[in-house]
Amino acid sequence: MKTYTLSLKRIATGAGILVALLAFGSSGSADSRGRSSDENDEPDRNERDEHNRNSPAPVDVKDPALKNTAEMFVRGRNIFRFDTFGDEAFWGDTLRLHQAIAGANQGGTGPGVSPKTALAVGLKVDAGALPRNLVGNLKKGTVNLDDPATTLALLKLNAVVGVTGFFDDRGTLKSIGIQCALCHSTVNDCLAPGIGQRLDGWSNRDLNVGAIIALAPNLKPIADLLGVDEATVRTVLGSWGPGKFDV
Repeated sequence: MKTYTLSLKRIATGAGILVALLAFGSSGSADSRGRSSDENDEPDRNERDEHNRNSPAPVDVKDPALKNTAEMFVRGRNIFRFDTFGDEAFWGDTLRLHQAIAGANQGGTGPGVSPKTALAVGLKVDAGALPRNLVGNLKKGTVNLDDPATTLALLKLNAVVGVTGFFDDRGTLKSIGIQCALCHSTVNDCLAPGIGQRLDGWSNRDLNVGAIIALAPNLKPIADLLGVDEATVRTVLGSWGPGKFDV
């Protein structure tokens, strides 16, 4: 959590530097001969100043401050999208949620979680992570969204927003972790409901966290912590409904 907090602070600082540099550049740019606008006494100075105020300053990609800002932004975005901070030790190793997702036919337990079920509980699919042929098949309606194996294929593509699957060398799902993006990103539904381009920072109001956690085969650690039985935990989780998270 400390790494995540520091990254957010660095992003905010970098963004501030970028805004300041762009603002400075647009108000005090030089002309084609290297003179600043304050040094020009030509009659068209007012016109040129008006143009400079209304035009974006050119961005020098060699500027170390801008380069550092861009690198920090990308690093922070990747942390937000893909870093589990090791929470697969809880969701996978402890609750064994990955087993419920895979299903008995894929080395897990139960019927498994199909893409249709995943979308129904509010999980989102990043269209930008999908191969072109898969996008085409989705548009044609030829992808089997009722098969848990398709869910595993999407996890291997890192296409399920805010969820990371950990696979062994044989392709078996061995654990599952989540990121900040699970609750705090959505998609624009450009391909289908729940499938589209990422919208980072938008709350996923469709996400039914209770229904997802209730799929886990082992809720005993939560039940023991609360001093109740697992059936009670599942009942409470089932009562949450979509849009209830960070509670």
